[in-house]
Amino acid sequence: MGTYIADTIMDQVKAVDPWAFAAYGAQGFIAIPENDKRLGGLDFKVNGRVHKGSVMISLMPNDTYMVQAYQYFKSKGTVKIKTLEIVKDVYCDQLVPVLDRIIEGGK
Repeated sequence: MGTYIADTIMDQVKAVDPWAFAAYGAQGFIAIPENDKRLGGLDFKVNGRVHKGSVMISLMPNDTYMVQAYQYFKSKGTVKIKTLEIVKDVYCDQLVPVLDRIIEGGK
């Protein structure tokens, strides 16, 4: 599938709000490959009002998205990941409101 899922996610977000990624300070976009739990996805870094870290949007087998906000941190010389929030069963038209709330603190 390559970047098809990641490209589709980006297109769906931009269709609702063409400026969403710019508003989030999004950068470092990476296509996430398929595995036994997801069909693919998109990972990127954000510099939002309430979340400064990374966001992963995964396409799930039930044709909904799972949105995860997380941060990297060091603990005893080891880099670890701290998951801050997970929102499951997100439909494509709900991506921007969910991202807004997680990254910018909207309702």
